[in-house]
Amino acid sequence: MKKFAKLLAMVLAVSMVLTMFVGAVDYTDTKDVTKEQAAAIEAVYNWGIMEGYKGEFRPNDPVTRDEMAKIMYTLKKIGNEPNSIYGSFAGSFVDSAKLPDWSKAFVGYAAVEGIFVGNEKNEFNALGEVSYIEAAIVMLRALGEDDVTVNADGEEISEYTGAKWYENAVKDALDIDIFKNVKTDNLRAAATRADIAVMIQNAKAQDDKNEAADTTNTYAPFALATFYTGVVVDITKEVEEDGEKVKYFVVDGAKDYAIGDLDAAEYLGKEVSWFEEGDDVSELTVLTKDVVTVALSEIELDDKGEKLSIGEIVLKYADVKDLSAYRFVETETKLTSEVKISDLIEAKEALDESALWQEVTVVLNKTSISVFDAGIAFVLFNENTVRSSAAYDADTKTWNYSYTYAGYEITKEMSELEDNTLLAVKVIDNKVELVEAQPTLVSYKELAVKSTKDGYVYTVGGEALTIYDADILGYSNTIVEADLYANQGKKSIEEGGKEYNLYLIVYEDLIIGTYAEEVESVKVPAVYGIVVDWTIAPAKIKDKDDKDANVNLAYVAVVINGKTETVKVVLDEGETMSTGLFKITANAAYAEEEAIVSLTKQTKGTGANTYGTLIFTNYKVSEDGKKITSTDIFGGVEKEVKLFTFIDMSGNGYGAADYAIADNGVVSIGGKTTAPNSALFVRIGAGDDVAYIIVYDEEGKFGAYGELAK
Repeated sequence: MKKFAKLLAMVLAVSMVLTMFVGAVDYTDTKDVTKEQAAAIEAVYNWGIMEGYKGEFRPNDPVTRDEMAKIMYTLKKIGNEPNSIYGSFAGSFVDSAKLPDWSKAFVGYAAVEGIFVGNEKNEFNALGEVSYIEAAIVMLRALGEDDVTVNADGEEISEYTGAKWYENAVKDALDIDIFKNVKTDNLRAAATRADIAVMIQNAKAQDDKNEAADTTNTYAPFALATFYTGVVVDITKEVEEDGEKVKYFVVDGAKDYAIGDLDAAEYLGKEVSWFEEGDDVSELTVLTKDVVTVALSEIELDDKGEKLSIGEIVLKYADVKDLSAYRFVETETKLTSEVKISDLIEAKEALDESALWQEVTVVLNKTSISVFDAGIAFVLFNENTVRSSAAYDADTKTWNYSYTYAGYEITKEMSELEDNTLLAVKVIDNKVELVEAQPTLVSYKELAVKSTKDGYVYTVGGEALTIYDADILGYSNTIVEADLYANQGKKSIEEGGKEYNLYLIVYEDLIIGTYAEEVESVKVPAVYGIVVDWTIAPAKIKDKDDKDANVNLAYVAVVINGKTETVKVVLDEGETMSTGLFKITANAAYAEEEAIVSLTKQTKGTGANTYGTLIFTNYKVSEDGKKITSTDIFGGVEKEVKLFTFIDMSGNGYGAADYAIADNGVVSIGGKTTAPNSALFVRIGAGDDVAYIIVYDEEGKFGAYGELAK
């Protein structure tokens, strides 16, 4: 497994601000360089030798002598920072005290290797500018071109010293094309950074020739790093190395890179670069400029294919339509497909218009884009769109329900969803996840719509909303803007003799649909109770339209099934209360939360003893003769009749104890026996009586009542 040493190339690197689609090296100030200089600037960057500063290469700036020493070290000793011991050799120059701390080891190395020598005063002159001929000389020495002789005193004499140093250096440099594509007529002038890059590239070409011609293995070639760059397209690869599984990034256009302790998900779809030399591997550099989330409709390519708009970001490049678009659809681990940007735009334009509002995440790389399409969908969860399963958690004593959408299982456990619950989901790696933002229902009462010459403007609570007629699975959804305008501020409307509450379906700042819910009669069954007491006071309450109403409100104590309850009743002007048996129903004229009821007084019957007939007949007795089940009572659902309750004004009626099932399945109530599956009878006592029988299911829920009168 390769070790992770921080290369000198990266130590020397300074931060750059990347500009989209300018080239592999993105400097903001290289527009006017020659094509040879541009190629050389890219080469020295890729070799880790020369890099820019805050997005600039500064091609016309000079190079100082200590900077040149650093460049030469990088050419010969890539992979590690210079050993600090080299710094002591910098002391051979009389002005070593003036050397910046960062450059001492580089200058010491140059002195040891004989690449740099001082002037006649033995000064290094660290901040002095390097001329073209001086730069050529240090490169010639690094290439082994210096013809060194030994004098009578045993001293080594370089051909680049003495009276003919200049002529010798110029001749040797021209012989091996060090000055190729360098346009200057004064070799003693300060060399520019762009021309130094060209000279390095020329020196590398000669270095390759020298290495190829070396038959004795005595030549020491330049030790340049290999530069890799590409887009991370897969974070799932595993390789067994030395008995351990090692995870790798798969990088398109480059080689695999060991993930180590990096957060792999943070790199998927991003363009990265690194240097390698032997077993030395630099840290990853992320070349991505930005990551934005936009609607599909906000990705546009101009007619000439030269300008790509992604939201508010505009990318200009001659061949932008042919650049790569890496697509990650319903996945966050590996590439789905690689297409040209023009193909991506064509596929987007083929989509149904209602899908174009859906958001995608776009990674803006240097020479490509990556598009993550999580496939956000709105689903109305009901029996037609989902399958659910339930598991009982013995520890928490609760049921957990799991749901599926389009064959995918939702990863989050949740409580049981009611029918027609609307959720926003996305499919990732064959799992459905709830997105962070969820749609909500907002009453039309909160909606304000303004008609302008450019169309309607929608606000809720002062916040602007945009219309997107979204496709909601399991729900027929159409937004009619004129209806929104006409019904703004209303809680409900009446249509076809029915009342409907009106809602907007809102997702973040989008109106994605509308929903009308029929206002059903309040499902509170009629019950019967005996009024025993009350108090009356003026009150302000809400009516069904949520408007204030000033009323006389009675707080009434009612005995229901042996328990005293308090109910609220609105009294008409001059109306009073009385004791007796009342039928209790909900009052639909007032807001449901006010819990207002209506009371209907029950009158007594007259006549001799008689029998009343219960209003249901479809019942059956269990085989053991211990229980009755009926479909008549409970809305067509077969449930057990658990309890009968009798209310009799005279006190002569029959209670639960009078209900029995004989072993032969014969039902006996109040002493009157009936055969199975025949009508049930209850005996009414003598005198002016009225009696009621109320039936409950096994959970104690109200089922039906029978009104028995003479």
